[in-house]
Amino acid sequence: MTVTTQRRLHRARAAEFLAPLQAANATEGQADIDWVALDAVPHWCFEPPEYTNKLQLVSGAMFLAPAIRNWIDGKRIQELRALLGPIAFAAVARSSAVTGSSENFEVAEDVPEALARGGASVMLGAIDNADVRALLGTLFPMDVEPIDQSIANAIYEISLSTVHQAIVAEKTADNKAAAQAALTAESPVKELAENGQ
Repeated sequence: MTVTTQRRLHRARAAEFLAPLQAANATEGQADIDWVALDAVPHWCFEPPEYTNKLQLVSGAMFLAPAIRNWIDGKRIQELRALLGPIAFAAVARSSAVTGSSENFEVAEDVPEALARGGASVMLGAIDNADVRALLGTLFPMDVEPIDQSIANAIYEISLSTVHQAIVAEKTADNKAAAQAALTAESPVKELAENGQ
């Protein structure tokens, strides 16, 4: 597929995705969505909800990593690990702070809410178009402000990479488990045991 074809496909999907958001959030004098705006629609808009949720949680954890490193409450740390999974949790634990992220931010709210808020701020901050950012902001149930774009972009790229690594690792583990189950099911030893030999 050529770059031009990919761009056309992206723009078509973006227009289809934004149309109901525009209709639901129409205001007088609202700017029309143009080609530049369509190009700015992020890929997570076209992904399954599980992917987008994972990206939001990981983005939030990466944004809050400097504050998270100060946690001493084992229950909170275990909750974070359960939410992120082992690979994303390890990536957050070893990530270096992005300048301007949440070095002095105290996570006072519950862990899922904090990650969701932080992630939404990162994901919206990484969008390079104010009209698209405003429309996509309506997708998040909480009222959040996007963070500075340069900081958001840095955190977003790290988060994307982490989510992709976690997905690959999960698929690899699932494939190994399936292969092992298939081998065990077809094992001659098991067959002999089942036949009483």
